[in-house]
Amino acid sequence: MAKNKGHVEQIGQSFWLTYSVSALDDAGRLCRKRVRKHLGSATDMCLDDARLEADQFLATREVKPSFDITVAEFVEIFKREHIEFLKPGGKVHYRTYLTNHVIPALGNKRLLEVTHDTVQELVRLKTEVGLSPQTVRHIRNVISGIFTHAIVKGLCRNLNPAKHVKLPEMRRVKPRHALSADEVWRLIDELTDPARTMVLLACLTGLGKAELLGLRWGRINLTEVDSTEDGEPLPAFSLAVRENFSTATNTFGSVKCRERERLVPLADVLVQALLAIKQDCPWTEAEDLVFVSPRRGWPLQVHNLENRVIRPAAERRGVCSGWHTYRRTFATLMDQEGWAMSDRTASMGHSGAGGARMTLLYTAKNLERRRAGVEKIARAVGHPAKGQK
Repeated sequence: MAKNKGHVEQIGQSFWLTYSVSALDDAGRLCRKRVRKHLGSATDMCLDDARLEADQFLATREVKPSFDITVAEFVEIFKREHIEFLKPGGKVHYRTYLTNHVIPALGNKRLLEVTHDTVQELVRLKTEVGLSPQTVRHIRNVISGIFTHAIVKGLCRNLNPAKHVKLPEMRRVKPRHALSADEVWRLIDELTDPARTMVLLACLTGLGKAELLGLRWGRINLTEVDSTEDGEPLPAFSLAVRENFSTATNTFGSVKCRERERLVPLADVLVQALLAIKQDCPWTEAEDLVFVSPRRGWPLQVHNLENRVIRPAAERRGVCSGWHTYRRTFATLMDQEGWAMSDRTASMGHSGAGGARMTLLYTAKNLERRRAGVEKIARAVGHPAKGQK
């Protein structure tokens, strides 16, 4: 027998194979244990036959530490060593897809048994039951994350079964909306604070919902004198984005990525709006939140604000609403004003690799602006514009 492949011996009238497998101890840590397998009766085979039988068994099992661990068992390791270090939103995302999709489908399978075909079949089944292409993509990505971690730990063959899995075509059912300048002010005129200032900030700075809820007075400079925030310069009439508040977990945390830590200039209309809120708010110390519940200074219940105030106001004014809509509005307005791409990506917090591509995804295509350009091209080739001779 090859080294560490197992040991064949005769015990009484039978041949037995003893080999090592991996297991989880009571604390959930990986350990090794010895397992014995009956090969046959000594009256029916000789020692060489028993060794051949053992070789064939071990070759089909590809005995390695990870192969006796089920997906569900390894997921417990994955949770401790990977998911626990994610941001609150990432934790909720992984746990949701693990609980609802991955564990029910693959939990009882050993890591070795999950192949490319296994994952491809799961994708097919999830698509057939009517899950959206985006949801199916998330399921595939969670499975890929599990096996990437297993490979890094050396507990699996260097092959991720989720790699190269074919996914259903992404079709966006709901169009991406961005408000025009006129629509922004129609909505603002219908709102009162704090909704008014929150929407105005989102449309004129690109701050996301979690960034708005994590904004503190100590990170806003509403004066014409430069100051400092946590030892860093905070220029006049600006704010620093440094923190998020997750409504999914009701916890504070760092921003989504390093690029989202940014300084944001404030237009005069925003300065006046924030000064008005500060004047009427009893919680204005540096660590106090800007947008708080009316009592006790707790984080604002933004879902109630959306459902009871912002969305009805948008419907009355006939405009679209939503925090992604406001962020896309800012990206689109920057594009219409001719901002340099470097300034646009920095303002959106997309300054890392692929930042320009991400900013463009948030930018609505301006048909009327392109129409004017087409008219210029038509005149250049000799076709008069409408109304001209």
